[in-house]
Amino acid sequence: PDADFNDDTFVDSLDLGIWKGAFGQTALGDADGDLDSDGEDFLIWQRQLAGAGISAVPEPITLYLASVALLAGWAKRRRMI
Repeated sequence: PDADFNDDTFVDSLDLGIWKGAFGQTALGDADGDLDSDGEDFLIWQRQLAGAGISAVPEPITLYLASVALLAGWAKRRRMI
């Protein structure tokens, strides 16, 4: 991955530390090949970190709202029969 700044085959917090140290000073945290370490490189690190198995967790209200919608649909269908 482009954001694996320490070449350990993982995009992780160690790579973020390298990017932070290089930000605006050297190309050690360069993920996009433009020979500097800037915000665009951070975004690439962030995307590659997210692609490594970190996923969003739905909020509890989502389950509640889905349950209410299913029950409402079930109740409406029973009234039509």
